[in-house]
Amino acid sequence: MSVSPAERDKKREQAFALAMQKIPYREIARRLEIDKSTVVEYVRTERARRSHDRDAEDAIRDVISSLRLVLTDLHRRYERIEGDGPHANYSRVKMFQAIREGGRDLIALYGITLPDTDPEVISMKRMLEMMDAPFPTPAGYPAVGEQAALERRIADLEDEDDYFANLGTPIDY
Repeated sequence: MSVSPAERDKKREQAFALAMQKIPYREIARRLEIDKSTVVEYVRTERARRSHDRDAEDAIRDVISSLRLVLTDLHRRYERIEGDGPHANYSRVKMFQAIREGGRDLIALYGITLPDTDPEVISMKRMLEMMDAPFPTPAGYPAVGEQAALERRIADLEDEDDYFANLGTPIDY
């Protein structure tokens, strides 16, 4: 029996929709009355088709080109700032911040993640890492806390498993 392209498209979209609802492929095949391998092919084809959006690529290209133009204009303005007074220095700082932010936005559009450069963010992350590190317990003091309790419970369970495993062994007298 021949299937029309419209029916095939409809089943492909239905298979993809059901797969996105986390329904197993065998169940999808049963509901749509097609083979499981066909369901796998339909879902893979539809996922690839939906992951490639030409309009999104055009929008990203437009944003990149406009950001490049803005950055070029900001560089020109930065070079035109004259004087050594406080207003000129303030203008330079503000212009530099705008150039830096525009550059970071442009780099982010290319999918590159830069490390943090803000000293406050860096020191906060380091402080959190230091607080998350476990404190060593000196010899002679009992280990307390959730992790120590879990480790003791696991050891007890392992001992119980060894005990119950040896119950079934015959004893020679």
